[in-house]
Amino acid sequence: MDESPPAAAIYLLQESGSSNFTDAETIYSGPLTSYTLYWSQPGDYYYRVQAIVNGNTSDWSNGVSVRVGDNVRWELDQRKDYSPSVLLAVQRSLLRMCAARGDLFCVLSLPEDYRDDKAIEHVTLLKATPNITPPTERVSPLGFGEGQRL
Repeated sequence: MDESPPAAAIYLLQESGSSNFTDAETIYSGPLTSYTLYWSQPGDYYYRVQAIVNGNTSDWSNGVSVRVGDNVRWELDQRKDYSPSVLLAVQRSLLRMCAARGDLFCVLSLPEDYRDDKAIEHVTLLKATPNITPPTERVSPLGFGEGQRL
């Protein structure tokens, strides 16, 4: 009995702009079983694979579709649109949820123009109990147990 190792497969990866692969192009041919793609244009792309071993060719795989969206960039809001009360309300809500669950934590951040004095003022408001500060944006200050979590 012949115990020679099996021949390595060669894989053909095709890309197409249509689901029926009428305009398919081979974009990879080789032994790798994974391949990284980089797209430059948004759109719908279709892919299929075929294996070749010792001159024997498999059927094409089922097609897989990939939708590539537009490249969206994050933009900072203008300073005039910023509200410190909204930041305080969001951070109080995050801390409250983490305190209630017990298995979460949150990372809090401040606007880029906050310096020592404003950061200290913000943390003081964040840690203040209900008898010291009123609700902000309809979010009440942290209770005693919640504040201890901070």
